[in-house]
Amino acid sequence: MIGKVIKYMRMQKKAKQAVLARKLGIERTTLSAYETERRQPDFEVIEKIANECDFEIYFINKNTGEKFKSNDIKRKDI
Repeated sequence: MIGKVIKYMRMQKKAKQAVLARKLGIERTTLSAYETERRQPDFEVIEKIANECDFEIYFINKNTGEKFKSNDIKRKDI
């Protein structure tokens, strides 16, 4: 599923795999593997792809409707 989302974001940005991969500092073949789900990116990579493609990732609490972005969280354990 995440591969389809990654490809969708890239296509909305009208970016070629090679161009986006270069901006992310990864190989084009790695980006291709993410899109075809032969490899799974970690959350940091997904976040970088979203940012580069002008998307934001939100988390919504189903019970309260509270909505936040990952960069809204201030972690003290890192």
